[in-house]
Amino acid sequence: MFATHLDVETCHGTSLQCLMPPGTSEIRHYHQRSRQFFFVLSGEATIEIAGKRQVLRQHEGVEVSPGIPHQIFNKSGQDLEFLVA
Repeated sequence: MFATHLDVETCHGTSLQCLMPPGTSEIRHYHQRSRQFFFVLSGEATIEIAGKRQVLRQHEGVEVSPGIPHQIFNKSGQDLEFLVA
């Protein structure tokens, strides 16, 4: 299953506010030119970056550089809400 993405236009480009139900994930991928920052609003995210997994909790974030494979999971029992910029 995949995250539900809500596009939020900002004056600096497009950011995504995402809601992932428990037990869902996105497909591992990378961006050739885009740098991304993931910020957890509520819940707990497991994110794999370049083959290494880490857990992010509310108000924690992590940056992913261009060309680096990454994937986010919700392995918890509650909804995960986060921003991607």
